[in-house]
Amino acid sequence: MTTGVYCIRHIENGKLYIGSTTQSFQTRWSVHRCNLEANKHHSVHLQRAWTKYGSKSFVFEILEECDPALCLVREQYFLDTLLFASRLDSRFHALGYNIMRKACGCPGINSGSLHHQTRLTDETVKAIKAYLASGWFSQMEIADIFEVSQRAISDIHTGKRWSNVLFSVS
Repeated sequence: MTTGVYCIRHIENGKLYIGSTTQSFQTRWSVHRCNLEANKHHSVHLQRAWTKYGSKSFVFEILEECDPALCLVREQYFLDTLLFASRLDSRFHALGYNIMRKACGCPGINSGSLHHQTRLTDETVKAIKAYLASGWFSQMEIADIFEVSQRAISDIHTGKRWSNVLFSVS
């Protein structure tokens, strides 16, 4: 099984969605395609483009194979060099479909298992806490991404619920 960093590239405009996987590339691409076809992808930007231009306008490309332990580090490298994620400028959104500038390896986001969830798992709560800690998204946006109520996000943020699930910024 090969792991590493990949992109989903829009053929006509060259915009990229950059990600990494500790699963096989084929498995990860299948999850992306399934979510995109079901209109359930976590990247609203990529979903809108997929819906507008169709699946034939996108290709899945391997940027680098690497050890699973290095996936997030290498993903961040490509986010910074190809999408200028380390700088706060408009090129990030002009060149890419990613919603976060930091490679977070959010469980659930990367496995495609967040949608149609009735009970939040500890891993999903950790991912939500990562989004909250990033400071890039409002609670409303996080609720939309994870398809949960704003109240659930607020409860996680304030520690009213799921306080036993620990998240630390490394």
